[in-house]
Amino acid sequence: MSERGVSHEIRLAFFAGVAVLCVYLASAGGRIVASDEHTMFLLTQSLVERHTVAVPEGNGEPGPGGHLYPKAGIGQALASAPFYVLGKALAPAAPARLRPFVLRAVTSLVNPFAGGVLAAFFVLLLIELGLASREALVLTLVLALATPLWVYAKLYLGETLLATGLTIELYGVLRLRRGGGLGAAALAAFGAGTALLVKYAIAPAAILFFVPARPELKRVKPAIMVALVLGACLAVALAYNVARTGSLIGSGYGRQATPAAFSTPIWVGLYGLLLSSGKGLLWFAPVTLLAPAGLLAWRRTDPGLALGVAAGCVATLLLYASFEHWAGDGSWGPRYLVPLVPALVAAVGARLANRSLPDRRLWWGAVTALGILGAAVQIGGVAIYFGAQMREAGDYPYTRALSDPNFMSESHWNPYHTPIVGHWRMLTRNLGEHLSGHVPRVSLSAASAADSTGTTTSRLGVPEEQAAALTHGFDLWPAYAIYAGVQPVLVLFAWALLWLVALVYWMWAWRQASWMTLRPASTARPAPPEEPAEGPEDDQKTGSYWSMTERR
Repeated sequence: MSERGVSHEIRLAFFAGVAVLCVYLASAGGRIVASDEHTMFLLTQSLVERHTVAVPEGNGEPGPGGHLYPKAGIGQALASAPFYVLGKALAPAAPARLRPFVLRAVTSLVNPFAGGVLAAFFVLLLIELGLASREALVLTLVLALATPLWVYAKLYLGETLLATGLTIELYGVLRLRRGGGLGAAALAAFGAGTALLVKYAIAPAAILFFVPARPELKRVKPAIMVALVLGACLAVALAYNVARTGSLIGSGYGRQATPAAFSTPIWVGLYGLLLSSGKGLLWFAPVTLLAPAGLLAWRRTDPGLALGVAAGCVATLLLYASFEHWAGDGSWGPRYLVPLVPALVAAVGARLANRSLPDRRLWWGAVTALGILGAAVQIGGVAIYFGAQMREAGDYPYTRALSDPNFMSESHWNPYHTPIVGHWRMLTRNLGEHLSGHVPRVSLSAASAADSTGTTTSRLGVPEEQAAALTHGFDLWPAYAIYAGVQPVLVLFAWALLWLVALVYWMWAWRQASWMTLRPASTARPAPPEEPAEGPEDDQKTGSYWSMTERR
């Protein structure tokens, strides 16, 4: 690949990443209220304001000095710190009652930006696998809008960052296996290291994704680069462990890091994570139905990497299937499997990269159909906050312990109570109420805005009765702003502008992809191993709709 060709691929990835970023920004909730979200916000706040990893409250364990320390890794807080600082700078421009919410809203934008980065690297990954540029864009759109990544980009949880880290790692490993140098080694190590900093439990996937690069690490310079990057990440993790547990190897998870926490029968967890109506991956990300066949096809072109991805996904699945909180409640869909979704969709891309297969058009038809179905599923999760649906379903406030086998059993196992239907039921109801003029209102007065500097530790930030009223609202930042009394014209103008920018960047990406298809052959990427190159005539006969459209 010539430098000119690489620069065009990077430009294509940038345009696609910005388009996805703007969609994620437009559909962001701008709120931090779930217990894990609240704890991570407090950790970010402690790092920036007090230079400590202790938190005043939240989901943590007691540690040195009798203070409370978060269970989660430090990676998300480090990534969020610049957004927290930006929020701190912007908050004084808002009315005093809104400042704590502005601070939290800006801090939460770390995940939309991570989602944009993920989309950019996913485009590069698909092109490296051999997909045509427009095909890479279409499959990236399916990943971004037809899987739970869209919903998790709204939330202040670590899954989007984990998925981004694993995607960068996978791209770096693939490049390394194809002769890449220091840049590929740095990307692979950075992706793996940052994912581990966000959550130690991702280690099986991060390690197994990296194993296929082992032969390439016999080269001295890439090996040194990997050692330096991973060593830096390891040093941060060890320092964090000592600060919160007093031990280099202390995970911070207490009992949940012991065998006692893995008490779910394996078949229960497997069925729950893959097929259950309330948490099944195949319902929340339908395109992953094609992943097993994709992995088999990938194995024919790059057996090492395909086996590494398959092993990482299976190991992670088995780990969480036996965990007592396998469902990751409260959350949307199979929370613990979300970081694996880009790798699974990449396997679908590896299958589609083989243009000699006679059923390729059928596969693209299946991807399109499953993508539309997946997008319909996500729209309900994007429009309605999962906590609001849990309230209406009677799942929250919790009446059973998280370790109780019957915890949220109706929502997990009974198709009648699946959150997918529940979210759409609330969406249609709330839309009708808004159209008839019944719009929720929140005062955000007195107690909710008592600390105008943003250092409040209140989790909800609004009185309980107003939180209940918001179940009749939409989980979108423009909706919350209007509910709080901000001028609707200004809010809707800013919201529409984000959608417009997203459309413009996607059009630029599509045009860039068209130009790349027609560029001189000397700049084209070589076909993947074991895949015969084919001419325009063969592509017209066996190629997909998208590849044929490009040639027109």
